[in-house]
Amino acid sequence: MTLNIEHKLPRDIVLKLQQQLPHVLPILIREQTQKSFYTFFQTFWNVAVPTNTGYFNWHVKYLCDQLQILAERVFRNEERKYDLIINVPPGSTKTTICSIMFPAWVWTRMPSARIICASYNQELAEKFSKHTRTIVESELYRTAFPHVRLERRAKSRLWTTEGGERQSFGVMSNVTGQHAHLIVIDDPINPGMAMSDKGLATVNEWMDTTISTRRIITDNVLTPTVMIMQRLHQNDPTGHWLNKQGDDGTVKHVCLPADLSANTTVKPAGLQKYYKYGLLDPVRFKVDYLEEQRKKLGEYAYACQYDQSPIPRGQVFFDVSKIRCMNAPPPESLVQLCRFWDKAASVGKADYTVGVLMGRTADLSFWVLDVVRGRWNSFEREMVMRDTAERDGEHVIIGLEKERGSGGVDSRNMTIRNLAGFTVKSAPITGSKEQRADPFATQVKPFLSNQNLYGILQKLCPSLPDWEVNELQKEDEGFSNPMAQLQTLMEATNGETTTG
Repeated sequence: MTLNIEHKLPRDIVLKLQQQLPHVLPILIREQTQKSFYTFFQTFWNVAVPTNTGYFNWHVKYLCDQLQILAERVFRNEERKYDLIINVPPGSTKTTICSIMFPAWVWTRMPSARIICASYNQELAEKFSKHTRTIVESELYRTAFPHVRLERRAKSRLWTTEGGERQSFGVMSNVTGQHAHLIVIDDPINPGMAMSDKGLATVNEWMDTTISTRRIITDNVLTPTVMIMQRLHQNDPTGHWLNKQGDDGTVKHVCLPADLSANTTVKPAGLQKYYKYGLLDPVRFKVDYLEEQRKKLGEYAYACQYDQSPIPRGQVFFDVSKIRCMNAPPPESLVQLCRFWDKAASVGKADYTVGVLMGRTADLSFWVLDVVRGRWNSFEREMVMRDTAERDGEHVIIGLEKERGSGGVDSRNMTIRNLAGFTVKSAPITGSKEQRADPFATQVKPFLSNQNLYGILQKLCPSLPDWEVNELQKEDEGFSNPMAQLQTLMEATNGETTTG
């Protein structure tokens, strides 16, 4: 039996105790680890993660201490003071701390504790339960805590001989009839679920109406809830919970972005002093690694998962200060031209029809060259699109959205016939608009692209009287019209980057 407790005792002393006083070692482990969840975490790290020698950044102890504060009130049968929301980047050891180690430690102090652990699907929840079982059944744990024994075992449930339980559920599972002293929710949604407004609403409803009713209530509410996750959307369970509870003191919010950039907020604010070189964890989250993740994920996903700052849709997603207004490049320098149309058939104050012309040069600079925008009926719109195509020339690719439904098919076919003689490409628009905006946002962000997006805008081009680049900064839920300029910029940039 080995012991990872060098922070408490020198290694040679530990070995001596193991050899000469084996009956003392379990007592020492029990006394030290029962008093401190962080000490338990360090001691049993090699049991939980045997292939990793372990590196514990400052935030690990902080999170362990926050969980222990909640648990101590449960041990004393005291009223819940607050629930805990923790937002940290992926790869922060959050699951090992909260879903795997924490239940095993709670049983060392309270073998009768009933704990509900939930994750975004049942398979993942059961995987975490298996890891907790590995710790509880380890030689080190059994020797140090002989009063904790598993009576029964199942994929989704563990029972102690003292009546304690660790129950595993996937989000949306039926948990009626089950009540717990502690509730731990680890990643209630994944990135794919966050892209569906309906999926978000369903998960938030489950949080409000199902899991919240699984608390133990006597004269007071005893059960605290811990939710730990990376941010994925403005209205993800963290955003929903904070908006609902407000600042009434019933929720403590811990938010630890990967770095201290202009758009990030550390909560509590006093934790900023522990950041080194502006980084949460300078070993795991080096600058080069974060830049790689930003490129891989795109601006929106990176802002959510690493900055812990879901960007309001349509607001500050595009830093228009990075768009430079310049005279148009020589026509011969443009190696590809594409005008993408977002069609509407309306007049008055309804949606706009917009066509954005973008060009790409050989050095991968992108130019917004022209914008046609107006509110027209179907006949007027088709005439404007035909006139614009003739003005642009046959060398300009025309992009159309492949709309669904019979009406969309008929409208697209009508436009293609109207544009006979020109190159027209249509494709289904897939993914959320945040995802589709990433190519354009990436060009705007100097962090990745050295400011390689240019615009020929109103000041330099009188033919664009309606174009307002500031619309790129406005908040408009769901990127809905009148943000049609934004949508066409997104699709035109996608066309440039995928067909060039």
